[in-house]
Amino acid sequence: MDKVFHYFEFYQDIVTENEHCVMVGLPKFQALMDYIKNIPDNIVFRLNDKEYGKTWDPHITVLFGVKPEEEGRAKEILSKIPGKLVATLGTVSLFENVNDPDVGAFDVLKIDVNSPQLEKVNHLLTQNVEYATDHPQYHPHVTLAYLKPGTGKKFVGDKTFQGLRFLFEVFLYSKGNRNDLETVPMLKEYLVGGGGFGFQGTGGGYG
Repeated sequence: MDKVFHYFEFYQDIVTENEHCVMVGLPKFQALMDYIKNIPDNIVFRLNDKEYGKTWDPHITVLFGVKPEEEGRAKEILSKIPGKLVATLGTVSLFENVNDPDVGAFDVLKIDVNSPQLEKVNHLLTQNVEYATDHPQYHPHVTLAYLKPGTGKKFVGDKTFQGLRFLFEVFLYSKGNRNDLETVPMLKEYLVGGGGFGFQGTGGGYG
């Protein structure tokens, strides 16, 4: 039987940088939080206590770098996406040797995510709102921690979370300040051919 986690709330302590960001949030279920906790502290990359390090607020970014002036348009689009969206976790992997000119190189430990629906939403946003990003290819994932270069290879291929499915009914919209984090509910009822955003079927039936 599929393991399905429903997410209907959001966390006030998710903070992005200056650009606006669209996300969906994962519940802090025990196995995931224990996995993050057990990553050895001596391999974790930290700039300070508030940046990088371990990720205690698990989420999947849908699009980072939305221009502030596009907020209204982005929310309008998101509100017409039919819920419930589905994402399935895969194996643990790495973005290796990511280079930030301000802080140096690090690896990103992550869980791969399979979600054609989130990929479609990402494409829809990038085609209809202005944004800026250093990552032109969208690879949905759950960031676990930022690690010192070369220290995360032992985690690659771990299947602890493989096959877990999550259903989403709201998007999270961040303006880069924890007090500005908002939810954007997805469309509850959706008729074939409605909305004009390339989805068809009833809410929850697309997949």
